[in-house]
Amino acid sequence: MRKIKIISEGKKEEMEKKLETHLSDNEKEVVDIQFSVGDGKYHALIIYRKPCSEG
Repeated sequence: MRKIKIISEGKKEEMEKKLETHLSDNEKEVVDIQFSVGDGKYHALIIYRKPCSEG
């Protein structure tokens, strides 16, 4: 099973900043990113190429 990570933020700018930092650290491992907006928050689902060692 591939590793996934979900990020939720209240403001679009905060989401963009968090994703930018995360992607610069894990660029080669990320396969896909899906976005949605719900419950007044921005959500991103990040899917990795292979399982990572971090929890």
